[in-house]
Amino acid sequence: MGKKRIKRKKSGISTLGGDQAKLTFVSYDIVFDPIEDKKDIYKDPELDQAKEKIYYDTHKNPKKCVSRLLPLIEKYPDDPVLYNYLYAAYSLMGEQAKADDITIETYRKFPDYLFGKIGYVEKCLRDDNLDEIPRILDNKYDLKSHYPDRTKFHITEFTSFVGTVGFYFCRIKKLEIAEKYYEILKGVAPNDPQTKRLESALKISRSMTVLEKLTRLIGKKP
Repeated sequence: MGKKRIKRKKSGISTLGGDQAKLTFVSYDIVFDPIEDKKDIYKDPELDQAKEKIYYDTHKNPKKCVSRLLPLIEKYPDDPVLYNYLYAAYSLMGEQAKADDITIETYRKFPDYLFGKIGYVEKCLRDDNLDEIPRILDNKYDLKSHYPDRTKFHITEFTSFVGTVGFYFCRIKKLEIAEKYYEILKGVAPNDPQTKRLESALKISRSMTVLEKLTRLIGKKP
C-alpha cells in the first residue's frame, strides 16, 4: 500500500492509572509501510487485493465500497480490517448510526483489535460516556502497553491511538497530560487530522480555564 518509506523511531507515552499526571516514556518504531498481520487467519491473496483497493477507494466512493464490503464480511467474518473499512465508509457517507453499530460489533467480536478499541472509545467520547473509557483501555494509555510483544506500529495506528487518548485526557481536564500527547503527536504527524483536533481542543480548554479563573476573581471582588 504505497511507496516504501524509512521508519522513524519515536517515543511513546504511558500514564500511571490514568488519574495521575506522572508520565513515563517507552520507545517503539513507527513505520509507513504495511505491517504483516501474523494473526491473519485467511492468508488469501484475493482478499488482500480486495482490501488494498477498498483502502484507496473508500474516500472516493464510500457507498460503492459498502456494497463491496458487505459480501466480503459475509465470506470472511473473522477479518477485523473489513469491519474497520465498513465503519469508515459509513462515516464518510454520514451514516453515523450504522457506523456506530459497526463500532460496537467490531469491539464485541475483536476486543484486542486496536482500531476496534479506538472506534469504541471515540463513540464514548461522542456520547459523553467518559467513565467507560478507562475500562475499554484497561487503564493503559500507551500503545505498546496494549501490545507488549510488538516493536513497531504503523503511522495510522500511532496517530489514531495517541490522538484519541490525548483528546480523552483533554475532555477530562487533564490538560498537562493531553499536552504531552499533543507534543509527541505533533512531532511525528503535524498535519494529521488527529493532531489538528487535539490542538483545537487544547486551545478551547485553555481559553475556558482562563475564563473560569477570571470569573472567580471577579466574583471575589468587593
